Amino acid sequence: MTTLLWIVTIWLLAQLGFVMYNMRIYPKMGARHDDSHANETVSVLIPARNEADNIEACIQSIERQTVQPVEVFVLDDQSTDDTAVKLKALRARYQRLSFWQGEQLPDGWKGKVFACHQLAKHAKGDWLLFIDADVRLDERALEALTPHLHTQQRGIISGFPKQIVKTQLERFLVTMMQFVILCHLPVRQITRSNDPKFAAAHGGFVAVENHTYNRIGGHESIKDAIVDDMALMKRVKQHSEPAQLLKIDRYVWMRMYHNASDVWRGYMKNIFTGLNRNYLLMIVVVFMYTLLYTLPLVTIWVPEWRLLSASALWLAIITKLLVDWWSGVRQWHGLGMAISALLMVILLLQSAWTSIRKRGYVWKGRRYL
Repeated sequence: MTTLLWIVTIWLLAQLGFVMYNMRIYPKMGARHDDSHANETVSVLIPARNEADNIEACIQSIERQTVQPVEVFVLDDQSTDDTAVKLKALRARYQRLSFWQGEQLPDGWKGKVFACHQLAKHAKGDWLLFIDADVRLDERALEALTPHLHTQQRGIISGFPKQIVKTQLERFLVTMMQFVILCHLPVRQITRSNDPKFAAAHGGFVAVENHTYNRIGGHESIKDAIVDDMALMKRVKQHSEPAQLLKIDRYVWMRMYHNASDVWRGYMKNIFTGLNRNYLLMIVVVFMYTLLYTLPLVTIWVPEWRLLSASALWLAIITKLLVDWWSGVRQWHGLGMAISALLMVILLLQSAWTSIRKRGYVWKGRRYL
């Protein structure tokens, strides 16, 4: 066991170094200076299903932009709440806003993918910026994004919004998104390699150049994807189009989930699917997270292993604290790193078991197999 704990400690120390390197080279939105010759137009596209509590604040944040989009389209995706009522009131005062009722979901399509497909059919901008209704934009967000669009010219750009977390389960799980990226993905390869293995995107903020979007077949080419953001970036990379992941949390933020039930169901829908439903990879992830983050919590109670176990625990905690600070999240959430890892393992196993039993994942009143 002593040898194993030494391996865990060295592994965690190497992981901390890898995270610090990723942070240093991670491209930052707003780092490029404005180019007076940049004339790219942006269409902001928002799929909205039962978003009456979110849509007004989202549109207001777009309305305040220092650089305005050419158009703002919202698809009311068969909502059963007051989303349409809110949109009518907003359209009366914001001329760039248009919205319409979405069509019934056809067989073979996933809900958000079909909503984005309908939005894109009407968009005329050089770039299509898909955002979620619970996203909020700093007034300089599009101004900061435009130079990156101008420099890249084609392809896809995405980023992870700053996460607003309030409940305990949000603190344990939602803050793990950036941790997973920084710990396990060589960020530089997202831009440098066309290999779809090196892909990371967040559906709350995805910009796709219009010609690229049409060339890859748009959302129709990934119509059955549950994790649509990753599927879209992988599709772009498969067509040798440029891709980039930006650090956007200074300009974009959101609260993805508002209660423990939504957190659990949202993650269960995505976590196993995000591994391409690969059982071997699932076993590797479960083993790795159990070994690195949970084992030292058990062995710390044995006196002869206490020092090594404490070293491993603190290396994991320091790494999580650093990621949370870098992501704009309160650092003390990182103190629960072992609990976060254990919850991720449980979620992954439950998600895989749900897939095996073909029960489907339920989200916003729809069941996805």
